[in-house]
Amino acid sequence: MKSFAIVLFALQTLLPTLSAADAPRECTLCAGAVSDLKTIPATPVPLLASVTVADLPSAGTAFDAFPAAVKSRMTVMVSYPIGADSPDPLADVESKTRLIVDWAHLHGPFDAIGVSVAGADAATYGYAIKRLAVLTQGQVAAARIVLPAVSTEILTALYETGAQSYLDVLLVGGDDVKRTAAFLLEKDP
Repeated sequence: MKSFAIVLFALQTLLPTLSAADAPRECTLCAGAVSDLKTIPATPVPLLASVTVADLPSAGTAFDAFPAAVKSRMTVMVSYPIGADSPDPLADVESKTRLIVDWAHLHGPFDAIGVSVAGADAATYGYAIKRLAVLTQGQVAAARIVLPAVSTEILTALYETGAQSYLDVLLVGGDDVKRTAAFLLEKDP
């Protein structure tokens, strides 16, 4: 009976240690590749794909060709304009956000999804980010919300709208990493 208790104790002690050693680690500062939506990588790697709202129907076919393991590591940036002549920019954002999330639900799920809203003021852009985050969560279309590379002036304006609390990932160009990191440390010490 003592040998059984010793073996049981050894298994309880060693197995969690062995399984913990094999657990993959998530990166916090990741590098990946930009996808042309024509080439499927041999192994899942972080990919960035950019599409416009107008291209979503045709892009859906390309995304459907990617295996689920690849899509689960993919970030999709969707861009659309808000015209200065739009009678109701928030209604425009709402309709485009619903279209994007429905599309992502159908062709995903993705690791991250984000929007780039050309011509939007800070309040409208902040609203677009918040709506994307809320609707995406409800549809399980993506695990995270991403913001494309933007200037620190735009980041400051988005912080003033409260949109930063809805963001999980910030894309930053190689030349801007140091400046953006300093900005973020100043805003969120």
